Amino acid sequence: APDKVAQVIEAALGVCRERRDKVGDKYDGQIQKWIDAGLRENPDSLTLLTFQADFYDLQKKYDEAAALYRKMLERKDLTGLRRAVVINNLAYLLALNHDKTKASDVDML
Repeated sequence: APDKVAQVIEAALGVCRERRDKVGDKYDGQIQKWIDAGLRENPDSLTLLTFQADFYDLQKKYDEAAALYRKMLERKDLTGLRRAVVINNLAYLLALNHDKTKASDVDML
């Protein structure tokens, strides 16, 4: 069931984020498999796309996370609090990487 997949991914990301110093990337392959499986079933899921971006962030793949947040911001169905969270997360990544930030990124926000 799609909500079960999302719940499993959310829990796994939470544990890995909290215990990253102890577990490292030991479970990254399995988490990516769950995200990939979920996205195969529902490629437009904002929840799963957000998890993917969060996972990129956890892995310090900041360019990939930012690219995914930019792609999500182009969607008309990204509204309200969910849109605010994506904007906030992208702004945070851009602030971390301020030397590479382009004017177009700031305009997007």
